[in-house]
Amino acid sequence: MSEFELQYYGEIRFGPSYFRLFINGNELIDRIFGQLHCISANERYVAFEEWLTTNYSDGPITRVVIYDLLKNHISELSDGQSGFIELMEFTETSFRYSRHNYGQKIIDNFEVTFASMSFKD
Repeated sequence: MSEFELQYYGEIRFGPSYFRLFINGNELIDRIFGQLHCISANERYVAFEEWLTTNYSDGPITRVVIYDLLKNHISELSDGQSGFIELMEFTETSFRYSRHNYGQKIIDNFEVTFASMSFKD
């Protein structure tokens, strides 16, 4: 089975740290991630919070990406929106997560089935 590693890369002003992601020793180039991640029960899938910007005035803008460790494919679940990803959870047939926009005090909940996910190399 594949392995992944988050390596510290920096931190946003007045905010949390962000990381580079390596899968099987190979970095996902030009991408940064929050520390939050979630592994499926069968250890095939791992979900990460990808940060699309570290610019303090623009962000946080994030999205969920799911990596298929068996096929080495990635799925980007949503366009980047304001807020941090929270409460990630895999079920047998889907993935659930919440996005918390602290500035607007809004929490949105999402559920995406594996059948509806589009994976790419």
